[in-house]
Amino acid sequence: MTKNIHSPCIALATNVGKTINTCAYIVLYADRRKRKKRPVVICANWKMGIPVRWFNILHPRRRLPFIIKVHGLDAFEGRKFNHKLMHKTLESADFVVTGAKNIRNIIQKEHDYQKSIPVISCGVDINVFKPMQIPQNIYDKYNIPKNNKLILSIGRLIERKGFDTVIKALPHFMTEYDNFTYLIGGRGKYEAELKRIACELNVSDHVRFLGYIPDEDVAFLYNVCDIFVMPSREIGSDIEGFG
Repeated sequence: MTKNIHSPCIALATNVGKTINTCAYIVLYADRRKRKKRPVVICANWKMGIPVRWFNILHPRRRLPFIIKVHGLDAFEGRKFNHKLMHKTLESADFVVTGAKNIRNIIQKEHDYQKSIPVISCGVDINVFKPMQIPQNIYDKYNIPKNNKLILSIGRLIERKGFDTVIKALPHFMTEYDNFTYLIGGRGKYEAELKRIACELNVSDHVRFLGYIPDEDVAFLYNVCDIFVMPSREIGSDIEGFG
């Protein structure tokens, strides 16, 4: 996987409900009679690999190499038919990659997948996420105390993210520190429960819910914090794709 790919790439990240359009797109780019190099099809999830697999079955002489990226929730498939289909699709792919070791382990266990699964962490734009000065309006906008030590979590407010575990740890911090604030950026159905836990543990004064964070503010918040925490966990088949 470290070699450069010199063939053109087709990225499939569309909704599976648009499979017909996806198939047409593949056929359009798969005419090898006038092309010297085959495109490599990169599938954003295993379901996008289904039409590529069937194209290769129907047109073995024009077979398209394809890579499937498995993120998180799509590592599990509880329905029997879909589980079998997923297994066959993964087996027919040239490479299966994922962004975290726990997802790799699930694929190997659930599908008895024997091939190597490279773990490729999600990249970031280093021109955006870099050390920078924090403008005063960021402190004002989110009511961030400048003199406190700042802990930050950003993500959807759902149980899987584990933000409650940080809140539950705050009383232990308070035995030695007082000038700290836990910043939680994002929205979701678990917000009320997180606020309830903070209130129950008498740490509400140390927890600040920032609400929705626009993309242009994310890098500033990463810079403003002293510690970033992402304490995700597995809850049944609800798993975190970022590890």
